[in-house]
Amino acid sequence: MQLTIFLALIALSAAFSPAFVTRYYSKTLRESSHSTILRAAADDKVSCKITVSGEVQGGYYRASIKNEAVNFRSLTGTLQELETGDTVITAEGPKKALEGFIRWCGKSPGLTQTVEVKDTEWGDASGLEGWEMTDLK
Repeated sequence: MQLTIFLALIALSAAFSPAFVTRYYSKTLRESSHSTILRAAADDKVSCKITVSGEVQGGYYRASIKNEAVNFRSLTGTLQELETGDTVITAEGPKKALEGFIRWCGKSPGLTQTVEVKDTEWGDASGLEGWEMTDLK
């Protein structure tokens, strides 16, 4: 919807000055109820402990988890491999972002890898910063 308005305003830019178009578009975004909802959701941080099983102990899966969490969902947390072969991911951020991340964690990153989310435990955010990965030694 916002993109349609923006494109229509660009088409009308011959009739209006570029400053008017920019001012109107910025005002529309600021007043959008959608952006208000997103700001409110960003303030409500929670924590989720996710246990993943399958073919999860490999560099590619760990790197994919970190990339998805940090770069695409702006989450903070840790990833720890267990001796049982499972991986425990503790992530913090907005609940909606975490719910999508959990669904993403259950998808296989490769054509032959099988991955399954075994368990999720919700809790209060503890203020984790950055992303830390612990390897088995």
